[in-house]
This record gives sequence, C-alpha cells and structure tokens, in this order.
Amino acid sequence: MSRKRKQRTVLSYDHYPVRIHGWEVDYDLSLNTNGIFGEGPYWEYFSLKLKGELLRPRKIKGREIQITFLPDRTMDDAIANSKSATWKPEAVGSLTSRGKRSEFIGSLPMQPIASILTALQSGKIQYVIFRGEALQYGSASIRGVTFSKEDDPEDY
Repeated sequence: MSRKRKQRTVLSYDHYPVRIHGWEVDYDLSLNTNGIFGEGPYWEYFSLKLKGELLRPRKIKGREIQITFLPDRTMDDAIANSKSATWKPEAVGSLTSRGKRSEFIGSLPMQPIASILTALQSGKIQYVIFRGEALQYGSASIRGVTFSKEDDPEDY
C-alpha cells in the first residue's frame, strides 16, 4: 500500500496595517513581599492597548481590532547587548482574526514606551503596521511592528 506524502506548507508573509482609533494605558507597581510574582522586591504590570481598524489584507479589511502590547524589560537588554541573549525569539506577537473578532497581543521593549506614548498623545502615530506570516486558520505569527504617522502601501 502506498502512503501519501504530507506536503510541507510554504510560509507566505503579509502586512497588516491598522488605523488607530483610540488607546489607553494601564500601569501597576506593587511590592512583591511574599515572592508570588517571582524574584525581586517589586512587581509591575504595564499594558498599552490600542483600538483600530484593519486596512489590509482584503479578506479582513475593515474589521475592528484590539491590540495589546505588554512591555518586556528583558527585550531592552537583548537589544542593547544582542550577544548576551540566550534565546532566539520566533515572534514579537500573535495576530488572531476569526469571525468578526480580531486581536493582537505582543511584546515591546520598555525603553521606547515613553516616546511611543508621547507620539500617540501628539497624533504623530496614527498607524500600526504588523509584518508576519499570512493568516492561516485565523492566526499569524508577527515578526515585526512599525508605528507610523502614515500608511503607504507602496512601502510593502
């Protein structure tokens, strides 16, 4: 009996520009007295949440998207001292778009957050552009994120 060989899926890549309609920030700093949050005397939580509209690709164009960035201080060290990083990241986040619901959750280094917030406040950032795998079964690994004042399809 002959076996069918499983074909390998060839990954394709896409861009997902989002027009930002609103944003908010959550921050919490607490003492870590009983150590339930790991090592160290403090625990902090920070999130940047954006709401927007997907502009491309065609099959998800016009959908509302909830975007959550969770800053990660270890990324600052890995960027500043790339040789000291002990892991190889596979993505900066994940995009999910099923039915009418679209979401992104991902990481950012903590260092540029103040600049990003200032630019959002002043209207100098109006778009977020995700770069990553093409959606497959409603999900895509995102390998890059750009904050921009303009969306120019000629750029990608």
